[in-house]
Amino acid sequence: SLSEVSPGVYRGRVKVPVEGSYDVAFMFDSPQFLHCFTATVVPDEADKGSEAGKLAVNFQVNDRYIRIGQPNTIRFRLEDKQTGAGAGDIADVTVMYYRSDGRDRTVKAAQAVGDGVYETTVEPSGEPATYYVFVSAPSRSLTFNDQPFLSLISIPAPVETPQEAKN
Repeated sequence: SLSEVSPGVYRGRVKVPVEGSYDVAFMFDSPQFLHCFTATVVPDEADKGSEAGKLAVNFQVNDRYIRIGQPNTIRFRLEDKQTGAGAGDIADVTVMYYRSDGRDRTVKAAQAVGDGVYETTVEPSGEPATYYVFVSAPSRSLTFNDQPFLSLISIPAPVETPQEAKN
């Protein structure tokens, strides 16, 4: 939402996960109108000095499709934002995932596997859906809202035919 800060000037905050070019659709209720435009997002140069000690999350996923009713391992690397060095041995790394409609929220601990890489399993249930995955490490001031999320699409597990089951 936007707030009027002076006559005809409106301001609002949007958190954009990564730099790049975005198509923005702007809709206003009263008077009703819709306007689309392109916006370019660049890093805030003034904020670069405040990156010391902060973590970045880099998901290491080759396939965004996961199987319903089966544990699906996901990996990600926690890195120092300034140096790119892996941040290992963080005891409180947690993953939260839920469906795009907000249901089936699950929070799980992640295990370190070396060089700042962590893993956990995501097990979607029900019908096919899109899931959002977030990472947190409170001891390093990393909250679920601080980083871009990973989106996964759950699909049915393959069905074995009676012949395949015999083999």
